[in-house]
Amino acid sequence: MKRNLVYSLLLISNLSLCQNVFNSSCDYKLSYEQFGFFEFLKIGKQQLKKGADTIIEINLHNCRGASEISIFKNTKLIIKGKTVNGLRLLAKQLVVFDLLTYEKSINVVEYYEPIREGLWEYWDGKGEKIKEEVYKKGILKAQ
Repeated sequence: MKRNLVYSLLLISNLSLCQNVFNSSCDYKLSYEQFGFFEFLKIGKQQLKKGADTIIEINLHNCRGASEISIFKNTKLIIKGKTVNGLRLLAKQLVVFDLLTYEKSINVVEYYEPIREGLWEYWDGKGEKIKEEVYKKGILKAQ
């Protein structure tokens, strides 16, 4: 009886762990402030539309920010690079306006800030490469 209880508890804890590992929705926001977005994202490929002419394609590998990013303006690729996990969970205070009560309040949002890594490439609107940067753990190493 005791052994069955132990096995049952182990099975339940393993199922709980698997649910967390395979959950494709992130509980924390990701801040890519250099590209103008601060969002809850899902693991996998997705597109974010920013303004009338800008699309950000992101392939998110995990909830801490490891990803590949491509930014298009007027359907032309203008920025391409990758990020690695943010170092730790950060917090930001946001002012929120309640549409029902017309009151403002402050909410604290926890987020990760992904770190640039490797080669980042930049193109002008005509498709000509204008710049390359190489990052190592968020530090610009070469241009």
